[in-house]
Amino acid sequence: MSIRHRAGRVRELAFGSEEQFVRYLGYHVAAFSAQDVGLSRRIGERYQMLTMPNRMIGCYAVGEGGFASFFLYRTDDWRLPDDPAAALRDRFGDLGWVVPELLEASSGDVYFDQAAQVEMDNWHRDRIVLVGDACGAVSLFAGHGASLAMTGAYVLAEELADGNVEEALARYQARMRPPVTRTQEFGRRFTEWMAPSSRWRIVLRDWMFRLAGLPFVRTRILASVLPPTGNVLDRPQQDRALS
Repeated sequence: MSIRHRAGRVRELAFGSEEQFVRYLGYHVAAFSAQDVGLSRRIGERYQMLTMPNRMIGCYAVGEGGFASFFLYRTDDWRLPDDPAAALRDRFGDLGWVVPELLEASSGDVYFDQAAQVEMDNWHRDRIVLVGDACGAVSLFAGHGASLAMTGAYVLAEELADGNVEEALARYQARMRPPVTRTQEFGRRFTEWMAPSSRWRIVLRDWMFRLAGLPFVRTRILASVLPPTGNVLDRPQQDRALS
């Protein structure tokens, strides 16, 4: 189920057609888990990853003979396939390693979605307000979606405690929009590192991972490709004056 269907109904009713808010990032993503003792042992408990230009597969073993897998591929067609398992076979069927076994196991329940973000000028209308992915989905490339959603709920509750609903909703958006926007911008930049479009980018990314233990690389270089940080739980001084 996609962002469009998970959060889109309330958004559509209150704010209009959802197509105007969803930014497709050019990738489809799929994930599923299954039970296969032999395959689980081959994969192992450490996260294993296979990357080809514009395609990536990740998997790891979970307890009692299970495993979890993740697929990502670039496509200009934002529409989701009618048959997710067939789409994965079409995109990844030429690869070796454990991929044939993973594809065979994918005939069950597969989560399939677009890699997308939600961008809105206003997160509230009258007394209707959106939180989390509904107003600021950052995409899997950025991560932090759950933490931003929980933080947003906390900030919204804190502002609503001051009484005036309309002012509280405006303050909530003013506090949450900057970190959401920064995280979305990071996510768009990170697409070329998570699913590189060329072999030289794959080599460069893998070398950065190997060098990540060195202090200079960790503090100077990797900082440019890590998600932004910031604290929105401390209310701005001007907000305190309003409350």
